[in-house]
Amino acid sequence: MLEFGMETGIRPGELVVLKGKDIDLRHGQALIGRTVSAYTHVLERTKGKTRRYIPLSDRALEIVKPHLTGKHPEQWLFINSDTRRRYSVKTPNAVWKRYTGLDTTYYEASRHSFCTQIVDDGADSLQAKQLMRHTDVRTTQNYYHGNTTKLRELVNRRGRVVSLKNRSEIEASPEEVKSNKIE
Repeated sequence: MLEFGMETGIRPGELVVLKGKDIDLRHGQALIGRTVSAYTHVLERTKGKTRRYIPLSDRALEIVKPHLTGKHPEQWLFINSDTRRRYSVKTPNAVWKRYTGLDTTYYEASRHSFCTQIVDDGADSLQAKQLMRHTDVRTTQNYYHGNTTKLRELVNRRGRVVSLKNRSEIEASPEEVKSNKIE
């Protein structure tokens, strides 16, 4: 369940209330149309009060296929094997903390990482906004955290830096500087 959330960037409250009918294997997409409110109540709408399809990566499809086997379309996609019910909205974070030991929450690890990864892989701001299902691109910008390695690759690709000679080698008069005779 956690890996599926990481692959899709969906909110934990949306993740735990996915149903079999929400997954469209033929088109490789999932309908995100419900969430959990006040930790227990299922709402037939999302945070933005919308119902939208999101594309599923090949890995997300691999993860979800076994969870669809033998299920009625109205059944929850991810079932707690102990309780035979859907997971609580608190479960993803609790499991994340227990197995990773990281200070970040599952929400940060899934949503923020997803946004950063898609932007680093070349998504423009409008594509990232759409994949994150934000109504305002400024919200999406809050989720992007520049990766120093990727930013370094970017500055190394620009190739427009003018090389300067060692200062001791340059004995320029003010007239030469003004006339741009110095590299």
